[in-house]
Amino acid sequence: MGYTLVTSFDKLSYEKLNYLLEHQNANKIPFDKKCNREEANKILKYHMTLVHWGKQNDEKKLPQINKIIFTPFKIIVNRTLIVPGAYGSFMLRFSVSPGKGFPAMKNHIQNIMNLNLSSPLHITLAVSDDSLYLTKLKKIIDQEYTYPFEIPVTGLDLYHIWKPVILKKHIS
Repeated sequence: MGYTLVTSFDKLSYEKLNYLLEHQNANKIPFDKKCNREEANKILKYHMTLVHWGKQNDEKKLPQINKIIFTPFKIIVNRTLIVPGAYGSFMLRFSVSPGKGFPAMKNHIQNIMNLNLSSPLHITLAVSDDSLYLTKLKKIIDQEYTYPFEIPVTGLDLYHIWKPVILKKHIS
């Protein structure tokens, strides 16, 4: 299918999200007929997607990844939202805005990759066809976090995406 370049967060942010959501059997992978969601959920960490492309562009885009010079930045989480997803599903997301250092890193990635960043900025927390389940998860998350809050981005991860999901490169 192609590749996706995503954020990698600090250890503390991952630990808190994993603690809150693993016990709830949350799966963050969108519904897709071409994807083993359980397998992909184990490999792909919580993240914010920056850019992605289809396999027809691999020859042009993959060499560009080596030109990215990573500088740590922050993102600001404003709130949780439940939004419609694919195939009758719903997605529980953190709504995100740029934090310190993000605009410069965004411009750097866009200039090198010649791609616009994914929009809207968000972190998918869980995907389900059960909106009541996601409402319950939202309540748990909203009790644990005070909005807005910052998440430090400590690196970038390049994943080969779907069939199978493979971490190809970490940039820090």
